[in-house]
Amino acid sequence: MEIPLWAQQKAIQGSVKDMEGNPMPGVTIMADGTNAGTITNTDGKYSINVPEKGKSLTFSFLGYISQTLDITGKQTINVFLKEDLMKIEEVVVIGYGQQKKSDLSGAIVNVGVDKLEDVASPNLVSALGGRLAGVYVQQNGGGPNPTTSIRIRGTGTLNDNNPLIVIDDIIGADLESVNPSDIETMTVLKDASAAAIYGSRAASGVVLIKTKRGRSGMRPTVKFDAYYGFSTRSKKLDMLSASQLATIYNEASDNDNTPKLEEFANPSAMKDVTDWQDEVFRTASMQSYNVSLTGGGENNNYNLGFTAQDNDGILRNTYNKRYTLRINSDYKLGKKFKFGESINLSFKQRRGVDTRGDNVGAMIQTLAYHPDVPIYNEDGTYHGVFSSNYGDLRNPVGIFERNTQRNRFFQLEGNAYLQYEILPGFSAKISGSLKVIDNDTKTFSVKEPEPGKPNLVNGLTMFRAMNIGWIGEGFLYYDKSFQQHKINAMMGFSAMKNTGEDLSASKSGFDFEYPTFQYLNAGTLNPVCYGGYGEDGLVSGLLRLNYSYADKYIVSLNMRADGSSKFAKGNRWGYFPSFSAAWRMTQEKFMNHISWLDDLKLRVSYGSLGNQSVASYAYMATYTTSLPDGRYTFGPGTQTLYQGYYAGVMANPDLKWETTTQANVGIDAALFKNKLLLTLDYYDKRTKDILINPPALGAYGSIGNQLINRATVHNKAF
Repeated sequence: MEIPLWAQQKAIQGSVKDMEGNPMPGVTIMADGTNAGTITNTDGKYSINVPEKGKSLTFSFLGYISQTLDITGKQTINVFLKEDLMKIEEVVVIGYGQQKKSDLSGAIVNVGVDKLEDVASPNLVSALGGRLAGVYVQQNGGGPNPTTSIRIRGTGTLNDNNPLIVIDDIIGADLESVNPSDIETMTVLKDASAAAIYGSRAASGVVLIKTKRGRSGMRPTVKFDAYYGFSTRSKKLDMLSASQLATIYNEASDNDNTPKLEEFANPSAMKDVTDWQDEVFRTASMQSYNVSLTGGGENNNYNLGFTAQDNDGILRNTYNKRYTLRINSDYKLGKKFKFGESINLSFKQRRGVDTRGDNVGAMIQTLAYHPDVPIYNEDGTYHGVFSSNYGDLRNPVGIFERNTQRNRFFQLEGNAYLQYEILPGFSAKISGSLKVIDNDTKTFSVKEPEPGKPNLVNGLTMFRAMNIGWIGEGFLYYDKSFQQHKINAMMGFSAMKNTGEDLSASKSGFDFEYPTFQYLNAGTLNPVCYGGYGEDGLVSGLLRLNYSYADKYIVSLNMRADGSSKFAKGNRWGYFPSFSAAWRMTQEKFMNHISWLDDLKLRVSYGSLGNQSVASYAYMATYTTSLPDGRYTFGPGTQTLYQGYYAGVMANPDLKWETTTQANVGIDAALFKNKLLLTLDYYDKRTKDILINPPALGAYGSIGNQLINRATVHNKAF
């Protein structure tokens, strides 16, 4: 007789989460010493029956540190897994796709976005300064809303040198609209082989940003961060005192044999009345508040974020306010369809002042104004100085306190996509992007009756511009691995169009200067109105092939063709190929004995890029009606004056692309268990056919300069 025996089993249940408390679906749980195992469900929960001989459970998930826990006397075990930064294969965003970092063969660098979150900065561009080799960031002006310049590997043209910005597949996006805490990844494409896939828009490099998205199975998570701080000038310039200034004037008069000014007859008796730098500068407040909601279900994920930022300028009566709403979501339909969108809405209101003008800028006026005069007269009006004695100057405090400029921007940036898996490793994707910018500026100039540079006529200028751009794209992707071969290919088509329309109107002679009267209907003199319209388009075809053998030998080929409406028919198409290769030397057997060297990769690349940063219709002759050259008299006697047209700019049908070629040799190394990372690059960058405006001969009459391809620039560095 046989008696069946059943091994005694123990039921264990629990949950697995990451260190932020998010459920982790798909975690493998194995009972050590047995064949029993299971995985967590979409909520990160599990249950397992452990045979009697099983004494512990091991929890493992790709990219996380495994944990083995004793189950003796336990029925519920909850686990938190940590990311294993040493084993995560970093995935880098590249143009129209992504690659493992180990498979890269171009000069591409990932920005440590975790460090950017800790920087209290008015915008992302300012936070980037000094954090990337070969990338130079400069703030143009000291106001709260200055323009910024980004240079990747130097200045390559006499025209637009700023890199192409791509945020969530929105090409030409606005860096200022992104909060650093919203960024998931940020990649800079430095060399031609990496950037060539963007063709004519990438001659100055490319910055790729992906903002945060939710994850499937992630519980709703609310995050709030804020900062409040202060900013002040970094340095005060040393200026001459009133007596020192008078002494210098007197010495100049003696040397020139000219009479001395009566006001400077006794320099020692002159007193410093006003420190103009102290009067126009201030300690300004900076504040920012950001809240986000992130989560996901079984077939969807989402991330919503709102940012409010209010920064006063260190110059009095200047400010910059910004409000941003960002929405990202993705959805799955069955096993093959996936779609989603990224939408960014932003509103900015600013007040600034010209700080960079050579003669009329507020800063040169502040530094040149004499210290022996007060800000106000006894009756409260602004004090002035006579031009014959002090120069053509305006009261610096008056410049700022009278400033009523208001600049408002509304901006919409959005992208939507639909992706379908045709076969395993073979997929198709279509996407569309829209960018709308509405710019509204109002500037009222009040009367300035005080001596110096008086203005006895007030005036109002209203400006409105609307720019709309759209991009439609379609791609086929192929990604396959077999034996020691890996192939990744992409083929795509892109079409884009930009339109811009603007309107400006002005009047002068306002009887009252109260804010309620600062509208065009209240003006009485010199009504002027003008407007314009422009458009341009670009169609493109692109190809990319990446091949890797045994994770040792890597080759990448790119090709893009661009057709631009900004050039005449014979020169509209530009072709931008690139090639790169890499050798991962540490994958060779003869390198296996070097334990302290984790990775060593040698890279070479060469490619061609273009630049079409030129105004629409620049190749065509234009005609203008500007006064007084656009008028002519006809008829006998009094001769009536008629308005007409005259040549504005001569045509240049031979206008063509600026072309940049770049060669690069580089080494990437990881040492001492990836604790020390080194990247060395040498590049040679040459730009030819740069667009310039040489002066037109006077024999042509009153005509603007013709745009031609003539200059060259050569950059090289290690």
